[in-house]
Amino acid sequence: MAVPGCSGLYLTNPLSLVTCAVVVLRAFHEETERPPSTTLSGTVEKVVKSPDPSVPDKAQINIEHADPLYAKIRVENTLTNEKGQEVALQQGAQVDVTIEADPKDTIIKQED
Repeated sequence: MAVPGCSGLYLTNPLSLVTCAVVVLRAFHEETERPPSTTLSGTVEKVVKSPDPSVPDKAQINIEHADPLYAKIRVENTLTNEKGQEVALQQGAQVDVTIEADPKDTIIKQED
């Protein structure tokens, strides 16, 4: 499924998508307003080869400043560049992980 605003990017796992050096985790939002978001830095720790040629490889990303138990995520390592060519992240690549949410799914944090 094509994602508006992510030129040439195709979403295969509804929880994650990858673009050249950016991983974007998204919840549905209206395009007329900018959704609440946060961006974290990460590094491709390793590329996990699939034993089955019909199943894409995975990029394991370590998210900096995340709780240790939850700092690693694996996403499909199949990307599409601006020319429509399939590309993949390499081990050691620096990435940004952006989490966006529909405003209706957020609340204002109360100060303690």
